[in-house]
Amino acid sequence: MADEIRAFGWDDTVQTADDSGGDFAVLRPGFATFRISELKRGYFEGSAKMPQCHQMQLTLTCTDADGTSSTVYENLPLLSNWLWKLTAFFKAVRLIPEETPAGSNVNLPWNSLAVGQMGYCKVKNRQYTNKKGEQKTTNQIERFLHGDACAEAQAVLAPVMAAPAGYQQPQQQLSQPWA
Repeated sequence: MADEIRAFGWDDTVQTADDSGGDFAVLRPGFATFRISELKRGYFEGSAKMPQCHQMQLTLTCTDADGTSSTVYENLPLLSNWLWKLTAFFKAVRLIPEETPAGSNVNLPWNSLAVGQMGYCKVKNRQYTNKKGEQKTTNQIERFLHGDACAEAQAVLAPVMAAPAGYQQPQQQLSQPWA
């Protein structure tokens, strides 16, 4: 697998890499779009707060209301106390109908998830201290949006959203080119 970390020797030929630090940027808290960039099935070994469990490991490209995009990593543990977030995620990517009431029995459609699926979310910033003792800020998905929350997010994000393929924006209303 190309993304695996590999050890190399002192005399090995290596391939240079971009030194920009990746595509990480601190997003403005609030509404954002997300696109699934990568998804993997994983396993969480457990901690003092959570038992061992399977988890979906998502890599999302999020774009905030300022048009800033960044990669956000989100793990969705398959635990009963996380069903609220799992349900919201599947409704956000339209794999569970948003009108499905709480308490309904459903099989989560894991095999229907695909890179490129999109939705809306609410992003927050989280402060942490790294191993060097430095204060850092990272992006975190506060919640995935569906239903009425999507309409509000669409209104806020309309100026930075990409137009659908083939969409022709009337010239008199074009204030900026589509991203």
